[in-house]
Amino acid sequence: MASFVKFGRYRGSFRTPTIPRSGDTARSPSDRPRSALRRVQPVKILIADHDTLFRQLLAATLRGREGYEILTANDGLEALEIARRERPRLIILDFLLARRDGIETCRTLKSDPVTADIIVMLLTAPGYGLTREHAEAAGADAFVTKPYSPSRLLDQIEQFAGSGEAQ
Repeated sequence: MASFVKFGRYRGSFRTPTIPRSGDTARSPSDRPRSALRRVQPVKILIADHDTLFRQLLAATLRGREGYEILTANDGLEALEIARRERPRLIILDFLLARRDGIETCRTLKSDPVTADIIVMLLTAPGYGLTREHAEAAGADAFVTKPYSPSRLLDQIEQFAGSGEAQ
């Protein structure tokens, strides 16, 4: 029977266990020292979007997948507060946010030493004048325009979120 293993940012890798040769002693996980076992913790993802329906739909989709803890915010200031407090691995940030737009929120996140290493995926709808260059200049790690392919967005989220292995 194959066992599921995670190697850093590579999710979904499978390793087939080897059969011990004669003279070898098989070691089960309970035989290993406690320090050798790794705890898998959920990956925190913050979704910040002014559109309640989009936020709820994406949150429900991600909650249905194993290994994610989903946080939500409906404006830029709330997103900053949650990011500083919860330290998510990934923030999915809409451009059109109240109280502070996505570009300004992204700039603030990337300039703060506490949140600078958080991956930011900036989302926008066409017609608002936001370009990939604007997103890059603000420090965003990815740029997605709406409408988007849901499966492609989920693939990008999984790529950026990585595994939840404790270090």
